[in-house]
Amino acid sequence: SAVRTHLKWLRRLKMENCVIAPEVWDYEMIREMTKQPLCDLMISLSVVHHIDTVSEKQYQAKGMEHVDGTIDLLGQIFKLARAHILELPDNPWLSHMWKVFPSPKAAILAACERAGLQPTAMDIVFRNEWYGSREVWHIRFGDLVPVSPAALRQRFSAPFLTCNSPLPLEDLTEVCEGAKGRTGEPESFTDEDRRLRQELLEAARIHGQ
Repeated sequence: SAVRTHLKWLRRLKMENCVIAPEVWDYEMIREMTKQPLCDLMISLSVVHHIDTVSEKQYQAKGMEHVDGTIDLLGQIFKLARAHILELPDNPWLSHMWKVFPSPKAAILAACERAGLQPTAMDIVFRNEWYGSREVWHIRFGDLVPVSPAALRQRFSAPFLTCNSPLPLEDLTEVCEGAKGRTGEPESFTDEDRRLRQELLEAARIHGQ
């Protein structure tokens, strides 16, 4: 539904400089993409914990505890762009992290150190209360040079969807399910994850009314 909504607005606003690559990322996929940054600015709003959830078994395969795996994942994500707008959720998401790190800033700095990156700028751009306290951070690394726009397309396995894509919105499910990476419910999804997801869906339904 998120891809359908995005594509609908691309068509309505005729945004020819915006594309969608319907892929589901995990730790190993991101590691493969870090040979050269993808872009100047990467916006990750409430998505890191989803990637983290589907990556737990990959951390274990590399002999990493969950906290170490999450920090390494975040560091690998930082290598993908020269600047980042990043939001990390509060408890109960990433609860393993908040048992170790007193704040998102501490976790971000640990990830930068793990990746061997030195931020040239780092500051909070927004903070609010929504299912706990959420901070949106701006982190910038001055010495990363992204790939060219032409080379960027070669880094994705899924076909790019644009405002000119002829594909009907109702046919997007097949495209998304054929994308590289994991789709559907993660293998590591727990009963607690399902309960929290159901609470969020119910809250969204009530809010929509």
